[in-house]
Amino acid sequence: EGLRLEGATRNVVVRNCEFSLQETHGVTGTVYVNGHSFENNFLHDIGCRGMSMTDGVNTKIVGNRLERIGLIDGQGVPVGSTESYQGIFAYGAVNWAVSGNTIDSMGYHGISVNGDHNVIDSNVIRRTLLTLNDGGAIYMGAAHSHHTTISNNVIDTTYGNTVSCPAANQGNGAVGIYMDSESYAMNIVNNRVSNTNAYDVVLNKGHSHLVP
Repeated sequence: EGLRLEGATRNVVVRNCEFSLQETHGVTGTVYVNGHSFENNFLHDIGCRGMSMTDGVNTKIVGNRLERIGLIDGQGVPVGSTESYQGIFAYGAVNWAVSGNTIDSMGYHGISVNGDHNVIDSNVIRRTLLTLNDGGAIYMGAAHSHHTTISNNVIDTTYGNTVSCPAANQGNGAVGIYMDSESYAMNIVNNRVSNTNAYDVVLNKGHSHLVP
């Protein structure tokens, strides 16, 4: 890993750094991430995830560039996990701002920030799902993902690789914006999605979404 924030860390600023050639993650935050800011960093040629965070509040991921992450089959942690190969991944995120990032060539999701009251805004995401299938350039899953705004993002080319993904996921496509597994009350506005191999937007088992 390039940078690991261990335990309950607070108010860390990571700015203008470059992370590359890590076997697993470029930046990892575990247990409780509070008030951090990741700004204008360059993460590239990484095996598993660019940024991977769990259980955090009030965090900003702004103006970063992520390229060529999760493109080697079997490099995920654990091996074969469908939670690997992602650009920006967060679980249990509350009040996060993920904006102005440029993401290009991801093995699976470009951005997957699971939690509530987050904002995913003005990101440019190109060429996702190059290693796996059944996902989205922007993906949210599970019932704890709710009341998040996904706005003004540009998404181009979701590929969907059925060769190296698990058999259970081969029949589903590569989606632009994918709200999965009972996520609810998402505000999806003013996004531009093109060149998906399945659907531009998928809402699976959720409710109370706004897609004007």
